[in-house]
Amino acid sequence: MECPRDGIYYLLIEHHPYQFDFLEMGYYTYANLFTEYNISIEEYIPPIQFTGIVDDYGIDADNDSYYDYLVIEAQVNVTEEGDYELDGDIYYWNETNGEWNWFGGEGNNTYFTKGIHNITIRFDGLRIYRMRYNGNFKIYLSLYQTSPWMYMDSMEYYTKQYNYSEFGDAIPPTIGDITYPSQIYAGFINITCNASDNVGVAEIWINITLPNGSYINASMKYCNGAYYYNASFDLEGTYSFYLYAKDVNGNGNTSAVMHFQIATKADINKDSHVNVLDLIIIGVHFGGQEGDERYIKEADLNNDGVINVLDMIIVAMHWTG
Repeated sequence: MECPRDGIYYLLIEHHPYQFDFLEMGYYTYANLFTEYNISIEEYIPPIQFTGIVDDYGIDADNDSYYDYLVIEAQVNVTEEGDYELDGDIYYWNETNGEWNWFGGEGNNTYFTKGIHNITIRFDGLRIYRMRYNGNFKIYLSLYQTSPWMYMDSMEYYTKQYNYSEFGDAIPPTIGDITYPSQIYAGFINITCNASDNVGVAEIWINITLPNGSYINASMKYCNGAYYYNASFDLEGTYSFYLYAKDVNGNGNTSAVMHFQIATKADINKDSHVNVLDLIIIGVHFGGQEGDERYIKEADLNNDGVINVLDMIIVAMHWTG
């Protein structure tokens, strides 16, 4: 109840006690009773109030150059010693919905003697960092007497501007020294890279898009200071891939897109042309079967264990001249 000024006020209070009806067992009826009171309202000054002086700052508790806490320090005037609590709710400005959105609350219970005192609350820096929010925060502060529990005072406060990177590592890992063959002839391929980070690399992934539009997303392995991925491919055509690195704090970095070519097996002599020279190789080994000295795997293009006219047909199908 709020009263506009001091003075004498008339109150009419309506009571609704239950009455049990013995004639009709199991039923309740209401009886409306009214009581009249005259009460005197006098000005009430809470024993603790904000003075209006508030400050905010970050604390680097572990000396790692990042704030571990955002501290709100409020000055209060105490006229009656006792236990009091400062509660604070923190809000960030959401550009999407155009509103201040709540994302945390903290409190601090303190015993105060009479006089002017400072009381602080601390908001977790890691939580602020994970918000990825740059800007100022709105803080709603409330004071309470703890015994008996009773609201005393409240105020709003807006902090200075902060970047989330002040509360944690925002530097992404670097990816370098990427090695891979630009062209292979249906078979094993090895892709390697180096990665580094100011705190620590957590993982590196490779994403490969095949000529048919399908893709592979795989974690790269680590060995002797380098990351690597190897696999065998026999689908002819151009492959594209990129690498993605993430550090222990969730910062990510993506490499440029690169390409490699799986060339046709019909280019038996690997001169980037499919022509009569490849047919000559098949002719030299024509009739060779797996296990005898005339047989070479490179000329058995359909992998049926024998070098014959079917392999010549494959050369003809990929003829470039």
